[in-house]
Amino acid sequence: MLDGYLQSERAHLASRSYARDAEVIGWLEKSLNVDGVNDLTPEEQEQFRSRGFDTERGDPPYCEAVGPYYLMLHLPTFLTAAQLRRLEAPPELPDQAGTVVKKLAKWLETQGYISALAARAVRDMAAEVGQRTPAMDELAQRLKALTQDVEYLEEEDVPGDFEITHVEPEGLWLHDLGCTII
Repeated sequence: MLDGYLQSERAHLASRSYARDAEVIGWLEKSLNVDGVNDLTPEEQEQFRSRGFDTERGDPPYCEAVGPYYLMLHLPTFLTAAQLRRLEAPPELPDQAGTVVKKLAKWLETQGYISALAARAVRDMAAEVGQRTPAMDELAQRLKALTQDVEYLEEEDVPGDFEITHVEPEGLWLHDLGCTII
């Protein structure tokens, strides 16, 4: 499906625009293969395993084992990861990702993979993520400045995704898998 999208884009885009689209689709495929299985319920994961898909090793690659429904299910994760730069991608990826995902949604609709309503929802979501990117960049810079001299509870850095659970002038409370860091 994603290869079909790229083939159709190659036919009418300038080489530079096509390269941008191909790079974003490559990052989408990587995101699907790494995180896509996490979008599944335990029952769906079991169904995939029963059909020969190894959800632990990603064999075959997840993006080759799923159709439009699971691609659509993963797009919010991909756009958020791109926006937060969780992907080891170029810094311009967040802006490019929204543009390409909007075009992909239109193509999926014209090919009959998704409904017009689903395509509109994806385009709206991609536009909303693009509007939030500058605010997210500012927040990331402020958090980085605030945490430069932070001493963690353990010797090593604390990796992970955190949710801000409480804010006071003297501290910021973050939550990560049951561990609270002040």
